[in-house]
Amino acid sequence: MNHQLGEAYQKRLQSFERPNPAAHSFLQRLEQEGPAHGLWLASATGLHLYKSYAFLAHIQLSNSKSKPFSLVFSKHDMIWVEAHDRSNLLLPHPLVRLVMESSGFRKGWAAARADSVELKANAPQSFYDILLLRLGSLEVDEAQRVAAH
Repeated sequence: MNHQLGEAYQKRLQSFERPNPAAHSFLQRLEQEGPAHGLWLASATGLHLYKSYAFLAHIQLSNSKSKPFSLVFSKHDMIWVEAHDRSNLLLPHPLVRLVMESSGFRKGWAAARADSVELKANAPQSFYDILLLRLGSLEVDEAQRVAAH
């Protein structure tokens, strides 16, 4: 898969470098290391995370007053036409459990709402390292893609 990351995304990512270096590093590592594990990003209308032909999440690089320099992972209904929706592999429960294992809610660097999980600017690099490993090890069902075509 090739990355379809536009200039607007690159500018937004750059704006995260100082206030949220862990999120900045995580997204850069997804771009660079993700393809070896079938992971890739696309940003035609928003940032979407895929594994092979499976849609995993919409990632919002938020800089609102209520969510300054946060990454918000959510389900999203506009996905690449050839992909199948496997967001259930990440959202909401698997990511919530992973945050809980790291005490992210208790420590205040994560919040969950409906079908989304916000990782705040103070989320530790160690959590993003674990998340990247988990994403790389996800098993997606390629048979669904073949059956759909």
